[in-house]
Amino acid sequence: RKVTIEDIKYVLSGHYQDTVYDPYGTSGTEAEKHMFRPIGINRTSELSVLQIRPNKPKGNQAVQWIAFGSMPFNTLVPFYTNVEDTPSYLRDTTNRVSSENYYWINRIIAALADHHYRDVVAYFERYQQKTIAKRPAKIQGQILCFLFFFLPGTTFFESEVESGLSFKGV
Repeated sequence: RKVTIEDIKYVLSGHYQDTVYDPYGTSGTEAEKHMFRPIGINRTSELSVLQIRPNKPKGNQAVQWIAFGSMPFNTLVPFYTNVEDTPSYLRDTTNRVSSENYYWINRIIAALADHHYRDVVAYFERYQQKTIAKRPAKIQGQILCFLFFFLPGTTFFESEVESGLSFKGV
């Protein structure tokens, strides 16, 4: 079978799942859990995957998939490479930590969820599955993101954010 975008995301979210080296796992000693640095940890800040689709019209062949924050806790967002404008919450990231943009909200979520992995992993798997399911076969002019806000000692609150994008030739 062909390698999918989801396959790449899974590999680059790896943290030695189901081995003694998994820092989130229940088996293995503390020394074993920290013996190797996994790809998908809280210190990873961004993933980009460029997909070329030869069966699409020339102007729409390339899609760049971007994920911000720690790989186990995020999802990929699709961008056509010929985008004319991007919503401010994706575009206007500054050095100031803020819940007003996509980059920092993903970093905040990962920082809060990292130490509670076993308690929250099911929520993130559901989040990732929902965002994958929302991707239409032909990517339309909008992005649907599910953001989870974790408050220690409480539960996740889920909200949907939709934003229109302006595409050239789509």
